[in-house]
Amino acid sequence: MASSQHADPNAPASGEESAPGVPDRQAPRWPWILLAGILLCGAGVRGLYLREIADAPDFDHPAVDAGFHDYWARGLATGDWSTPTDLSDPRVRRTPFFRPPGYPYFLAGVYWVFGPSYLAARIAQMLLGLANCVWAFAIGRRFFRPAVGVAFAAGMALYWGFVYFEGELHAPALLVFLLLGATYVLGRWAESMGTGWAVAASALLGLGALVRPNVGLLVPAAIAWACWVALRRGRGRRVPAAAAALLLPALVPVGVTAARNLIVADESVLISSNAGINLYIGNNPRADGLVAGKIDDLGRFGTCFDYPAIVQNLERRLGRPLTHAEASDWFAGRAWAFIRSNPGRFLRLLLRKLCLFWGPAEVGHNKEVHYERASSGVLRWLPASFALVLALALVGLARAVVGRRRGAGDPRGPTPANVRGEVLALAVVALVVLSVSILPFFVAARYRVPVVPFLLLLGAYGVVGVGEDFAARRRVRAGCWVAVGGLTFLGASHLPCGYEPPVSKWHLDRGCSYLAADRPAPARRELEAALRADPGNAQARYNLGVLLHRQGALAQAVAQWREALRLEPDLPKARHNLAMALLRAGKADAAIVHLQEALRIKPDFAAAHNGLGMALVAKGRLAEAVPHWLQAASLQPRLIEVRLNLGRAMLAMRRPREAVAHLEAALRIDPEEAHAHYGLGEAKLRLGELSEAARHFAAAVAQAPGSADAHFQLGQVRHVQGRIDQAVGEYRQALALDGRHAGALNNLAWLRATHPDGERRDAAEAVRLAEALCRGRREPGSLDTLAAAYAEAGRFEDAVATVREAIGLAEAAGSRKVNAVRERLKLYQAGQPYREKP
Repeated sequence: MASSQHADPNAPASGEESAPGVPDRQAPRWPWILLAGILLCGAGVRGLYLREIADAPDFDHPAVDAGFHDYWARGLATGDWSTPTDLSDPRVRRTPFFRPPGYPYFLAGVYWVFGPSYLAARIAQMLLGLANCVWAFAIGRRFFRPAVGVAFAAGMALYWGFVYFEGELHAPALLVFLLLGATYVLGRWAESMGTGWAVAASALLGLGALVRPNVGLLVPAAIAWACWVALRRGRGRRVPAAAAALLLPALVPVGVTAARNLIVADESVLISSNAGINLYIGNNPRADGLVAGKIDDLGRFGTCFDYPAIVQNLERRLGRPLTHAEASDWFAGRAWAFIRSNPGRFLRLLLRKLCLFWGPAEVGHNKEVHYERASSGVLRWLPASFALVLALALVGLARAVVGRRRGAGDPRGPTPANVRGEVLALAVVALVVLSVSILPFFVAARYRVPVVPFLLLLGAYGVVGVGEDFAARRRVRAGCWVAVGGLTFLGASHLPCGYEPPVSKWHLDRGCSYLAADRPAPARRELEAALRADPGNAQARYNLGVLLHRQGALAQAVAQWREALRLEPDLPKARHNLAMALLRAGKADAAIVHLQEALRIKPDFAAAHNGLGMALVAKGRLAEAVPHWLQAASLQPRLIEVRLNLGRAMLAMRRPREAVAHLEAALRIDPEEAHAHYGLGEAKLRLGELSEAARHFAAAVAQAPGSADAHFQLGQVRHVQGRIDQAVGEYRQALALDGRHAGALNNLAWLRATHPDGERRDAAEAVRLAEALCRGRREPGSLDTLAAAYAEAGRFEDAVATVREAIGLAEAAGSRKVNAVRERLKLYQAGQPYREKP
């Protein structure tokens, strides 16, 4: 391949480069040896960090977006879409994708292969991180020179941000892999303009758009870049083919996603429906360039699990149902209205977001990344802050511009210098597109990670060039570049952005993670530290209340929840917890008020629906409670307490078949749930299914041997079945557990007084049991039993007097059983005891 070489201040003196696409038979081995060392070092750092975070409270209790990714991936891999009990169903399977699906599907693939293992997920991402080092080496070595490849790979291996996010259930490692792959194959296209390379690049960028939708903007940017390359080479006829090859494959994964959204949800959503609310978060009267936890009066937007409730609140405000696409359009419309009405404020917000994006601070989002690094025994020792990477990149870019001007020549051939310049231009294009496309929304450290590889490429190019200046004894030039880099680093380190990472939130996040992991001591330490840093942190007070409640300090917990609500009234979980404490204290009316307010804030709050049902029952309003329990069951099908409440309600409303359905659902959640077995026993008994009733009562006894009621009910079924000895044994066991158990006293006394088999009758025991039953209890049934016991003992006058009292009470109550009692009165008056029929 003919080429035309031109002077380049960064060109190696020893002729290490060959023309792109031509094998270099004299390629040195040292770059490969160094790459192996870099990979070993990178693997060692990642291994140490993995060991460190394995004990972190959120390692196996991921929260916020990481928790949502984990939920989504587990649902895909295992088919279990059970929502965590304190979160609402995000309706992933019934709505268009709210977040881009690329990373959750990648994570689901890991779970499908290795099982839903948090360790396997981190290892897979760290292997991706090492693969990214190989991509970096390949890019630097092929399009620049081996030293650049080594430096680029070293930066990828040791930059702390990559290691950190590889340990989180987030997308950066996967996204960087796709971006570096696309960069490499686009460079190969620049060498040969082969259609296959363009197709591969387009496919990688299309997949990248499914991970982060703004990557899709790199497709038209890559087409523009390719057109520039083709035209400067004098090969304009290649432009249409290159444009088609770069566009069409990228449309395939995006089209598949759009089709899924249309088929599943009947909504026209290209990739995900979160753009509208994210644009509104970045552009509203209270926007400050950071993520917001509260959306006006529509509710708290802490996680993606909260979005359905926000849509419901928006529907209530607008008075009409909304699709997710319509909700997104509404938020976007509000954002654009703000921009049009406040152009000056919008520009100031853009400027602040620009400073935040390129500034020295690591802006927190789900977690406070700044303090995560500072507290890590591994990350804090890794070199290169973002400011240093940015400074080195600017030096590399400046050297490239200066070198291009000095060595400008014929651009028409795919010479090493030309391809190098084209790849550098591609890196700059990627930097511009990836950064500018974030600015309309909000800034977070996670969102700028994809630009770091391109900064590292420019930085590696600059560092190697300065090193070669020193090696060639061009000390003045090298010194100037070092000075430029130092000054740039100082400027980048002090770029004003008005942001200070909130230490209170960092302690709060850690406290919540320890709380989720059931580690109360460190949880309390972190939550109290959060409150020392910011006494007005309502979330910290709420979670401290949860911890105190778990430890039995209910009064202190209530005080924390009340203070949390004073600081931030729209905390539905705090209202729910306070309401349940009030309900236990017998203050059902106050509990109802708080629960209704919690549901106004968060209509799909299953626990609040359940609690409101319980409060309404406490006020005797069972019919009003049932719809709330049914709503809770639809929102959280695996919330076992709701199923138990519904089962009890159906039994109370004499609807045993419906009770069976709910209680069997409870047993599918927990086959050993004693209350579900007990309720099913009651329902089956009412339906006349004695063997099934006995089976469930026996299971209840096995699971809760200390339950006097379960023993009594099993005894009652055995009694009806004619298995008298077993019945007597269960009655006696119930009385051993509760000597005042009315049912066991009544039934055993009745059996001892009236059984047709004389060997099973015992007048003395019958009288003793019946008198204990009626001590303080003058009810028709109890008195009827006592009269039968007196008659069996030959005390007919006592029997007559007692049964007359029973008749009087029964008549006053309008009991239908009074005729049977009158028949027994006749027997006692005739001096005969009552006998059950055999």
